[in-house]
Amino acid sequence: ARCRRYHQTEDHIFLHANYSPGLTLDEQPDELLFWTHLHQLPGRHYSGKRVIVGHTPQPSGETLDAGHLLCIDTWCFGSGCLTALDIDSGEVWQAEKGGVLLRSPS
Repeated sequence: ARCRRYHQTEDHIFLHANYSPGLTLDEQPDELLFWTHLHQLPGRHYSGKRVIVGHTPQPSGETLDAGHLLCIDTWCFGSGCLTALDIDSGEVWQAEKGGVLLRSPS
């Protein structure tokens, strides 16, 4: 209950699941922010910021990169891996459930 609904920086918006591109972050419905999968990719947020999300599993283990939106849920809860992203460099780290590093910056 004390967690933020979203976080934003000068260039990025971080939220759990999905968003409506034409609404301010405070206007976003909780259902969309927390539970709605990316069945259809939303357009660029009107702020112009890149949106980083999770919640929609990518069983391939690859992040879903639409340019304006990046989904880093690589199905860790299933048989996938845990993905971490350095937003400044774009570097991605991935580890399997046992902690073995699968992919790291070169």
